[in-house]
Amino acid sequence: ELFEALFWLVAGPIADPGDPGMRWRGLLLCAMDGFQVRVPDIPANREYFGSSGTADNSSPYPQVRAVLIIAVADRATLGMEFGPSCDGEQTLTRRLVKSRPALFGKGRLILVDRNFPGFALIREIRERGAHLLMRLKSGIALPLVKALPDGSYASFLSDGACCIPVRVVEYDVLVPGRDGAEDELYALATTLMDWQAYPAGELCACYPDRWAVETVIGEDKSAITDAGSSRGPILRSASPHQVTQEMWAWITATQLVRIQGYRAIQAGRTAPLTAGRPQAPPVPARVSFTAGRREAVRAMTQTLAAAS
Repeated sequence: ELFEALFWLVAGPIADPGDPGMRWRGLLLCAMDGFQVRVPDIPANREYFGSSGTADNSSPYPQVRAVLIIAVADRATLGMEFGPSCDGEQTLTRRLVKSRPALFGKGRLILVDRNFPGFALIREIRERGAHLLMRLKSGIALPLVKALPDGSYASFLSDGACCIPVRVVEYDVLVPGRDGAEDELYALATTLMDWQAYPAGELCACYPDRWAVETVIGEDKSAITDAGSSRGPILRSASPHQVTQEMWAWITATQLVRIQGYRAIQAGRTAPLTAGRPQAPPVPARVSFTAGRREAVRAMTQTLAAAS
């Protein structure tokens, strides 16, 4: 409980959410995705968390599945939910929507990939006020209701009983492959229905920012690489209770590193300019997480302050 409380104390945007640089067309741009992390193969961990990839739970390591939501502009972690590997991303997200509705409040646009769109989940997020920009799988029906001047079209998602209005933008992406680059059709759906305020072309240009959450997850995992008995990201705890504590502590620590990076930027902006050409002020997303983490470790292990 202590480490979970500490996480929620530091979670949230690092920069001022009202800063125009934090927003896309007036909305706080957020991205959400899921990931898994291995834990030691202790019987208690395997029984509680299970593993992925095999039907008989025989994968080499038990795994925790988590969902992370971040602010794109400053890479800040806004919230997290996790559980056994059998918990799907939509299940974890619905749990987070229920426990932390403010994360999905008005004034936010959340970017998600193809694994997240589910009718019940989309409806629950919209009820909290946030909007979605999401890639859809090819099997989802998107009836043409009205073609719009920006190239998008009005449509809806349905569960058979009710509907959610969406706008759909379709475009081709050049995807590299073994046999050369190929065109792949992307179908984006958004709950932003005003085509003049949110043109199709800008939605297409905005969607790649979803990869910011992949960057955050990768950076976070770099902080636990080589933990345990094998190479690669793995937690150290030998019981489900300790794994739960370590999950909260781990993501709290990575958020604190990013907070310190942002403070370093603020300090640099007020420092006197050195000789030479003026430089553009750095932005939070360009601060090296690895450099920040190493400096944090150095400061704690090589401090000049005496114990007395």
